[in-house]
This record gives sequence, C-alpha cells and structure tokens, in this order.
Amino acid sequence: MSPRRIWTAAVIGLASLLAAAATSAASSAPTKTYRVAWFSTKSNRFLSAELAGVLKEAKKLKIKITVFDSGFDANKQYSQIQDAMTLNKFNGFIIVPLNGPGLVPLVRQALKKKIRVVGSNTPLGPNPFNVGIQIKGVSGEVATSQIRRGHWMAKQMVQACAGIDPCKVAYMAGVAALPLERGVRAGFEAEIKRHPNIQEVAYLDGTGYTTAGGQQVAADLLVAHPDINVIASEAQGALGAVLAVQAAGKSVGPGPNQVRILGIGSACNVIAAIKKGQLYSVQPDAAVPQGKYSVKVMAAALHGAKGPRVIDPILRAKIPTIIRKANVSKYRCEY
Repeated sequence: MSPRRIWTAAVIGLASLLAAAATSAASSAPTKTYRVAWFSTKSNRFLSAELAGVLKEAKKLKIKITVFDSGFDANKQYSQIQDAMTLNKFNGFIIVPLNGPGLVPLVRQALKKKIRVVGSNTPLGPNPFNVGIQIKGVSGEVATSQIRRGHWMAKQMVQACAGIDPCKVAYMAGVAALPLERGVRAGFEAEIKRHPNIQEVAYLDGTGYTTAGGQQVAADLLVAHPDINVIASEAQGALGAVLAVQAAGKSVGPGPNQVRILGIGSACNVIAAIKKGQLYSVQPDAAVPQGKYSVKVMAAALHGAKGPRVIDPILRAKIPTIIRKANVSKYRCEY
C-alpha cells in the first residue's frame, strides 16, 4: 500500500473511533428526568424567592419540580406529604418544614419508599433548634440556624440600645408557634439577659410576615408601651412597624429620641428602608442560594452521592450578618 493510502486509511479509522466515542458518550449521558416535590409556600416574599432558586437550578439538572403550597398550615403540609407518597411518582422531597418534629414519621416512611429527602430553611427532625441531620437517611439540610439568628438579633439589640438605659425592646413574631420563631426567641432572650440596660417589655404574635400585619401589631404595641425604644421583627413586619410609629406621631431612626427598628430578612424593599434610615439594622437572608443548594444536594443524592450534606447558605455566601446604613452598599438584595 502506498504511503498516501496508508495515511488516508489512518484518518478514516481515527474519524470512526471519534464518532463511536461520541455516540457512546451520548448514550451514557444521564437522560432521566427526576421528579421532586417541593413542600412549602409561595405566600411570602422570602419563600417565593427560594422557589425561584429551586426552579432555576432544577431546570439545569433535569429535575421536574412539583410545588405543594400549604400556606403556613402545618396540618395541610402533613397531608400533602402523605398524598405525595401515595402517588408513587416522586424520586425526592424537598421539605421546608412547618413542624419538623411532627413530620418525622412521614419522613421515615418516605425513606423506606426510597424517596430522597432534603430539609430546607428550618430543621427537619425532633429538635427544632438543631440544624443538622436528625433522621438517619436524610440526604441534606440547607438552612441557617434560628438560634444563630437569635444571637444575631441579640447583637442588633445591643447595638441599638447602646447609650440608652433603660432600653425598652419588643419583638413581634410572624407566627410565634413556628419552630423558626421559637429558635430566634430562644437565641436572643438568652443573650440580652447579660445586658442589664435592655428590658424586653413585650413579645407579640401575629404579623403573619406581612407589612400590614406588622403595622397592626406595632400599633397595639405603641398603645401599651408608648415609650418603647426598639422594635424588632421579621423584616416585612418591621416595615409595618415603621408605618405604625410614624402614624403615632413618632420618628424612626438612630437618634436618641427616635424608635429604632430591627429586622430579619433583606428583601429589596427592606434594603431601600435601610438606605433611607427607616430601619436601624437587618439580618441578611439568602433565599435564592438556599433554593439552589437544596436542589444541588438533592441532585447529588439522586445520583448516588454518599453521605448527607449540611449547608448554611448565609455563611456560604460570606455576606455581612448584620446590615446597617454604613455597610448596606456591600449587600445586593435578591428579591
């Protein structure tokens, strides 16, 4: 055979090998679309943003998400998880638990059915304050400890009460019975006891994580405690407190005769209020990354990854844990 024919044959052979390799790679690439149920609610800004992160990441990873929206009804969420199991079509459950201890039996049933389970936002298990894997077989937990949030809230209160003695503070819960609220309360009340100038004069329920709810609760608070120095709440409730304070003829801000208002959460309207000086300080949240990481952990589990993963989305994002006017430019709001 001539050198030219040998060269031509070699080129054809190499091309055939490359084509065969490409065909093999294509056939071995994952083509299965996994079905995952997401149990939470779209009825507040934070969880809607988390869902946006879930859906965006799920699309990249060939995961089909079905949303089960329970509002803030723990009994409804329990029933929805039961119903989802009977459908026998889901490979995984991402659960934002409203009652972590109460869901333990259902989670164990799901695991026995080979359904992968990932907890998000609040602890999934018997201890509502333990962000970690509490149920053997759960694939991951993506959440910021509410006890840690309570410690951050205590730090906010200490900063806001600097130079004020006595400093009268009140906290307004969205839904006080929820584990997340109980964790925050346990965290900040234990810490502020070490500061004798801080007096917690009221712990109130019922903002419902809305501005309107926060305004109503704060209005009642101001009637009972017109000399309040600091009001704290989840951030949408805190914005309602701003309106209530202004309606009562008082001023919000950092001044000695102003009411200082603290929040947990950093939606774009909250960050705008920080810039205007209406809110004294807030804690950040990482709603979109929380949704993204919960899907990433789920995808890894569905593909056989060994061992559970525990991720704090705020610490992973390396953002300031307390946002004030002085450092607000370093934070970019998500929703």
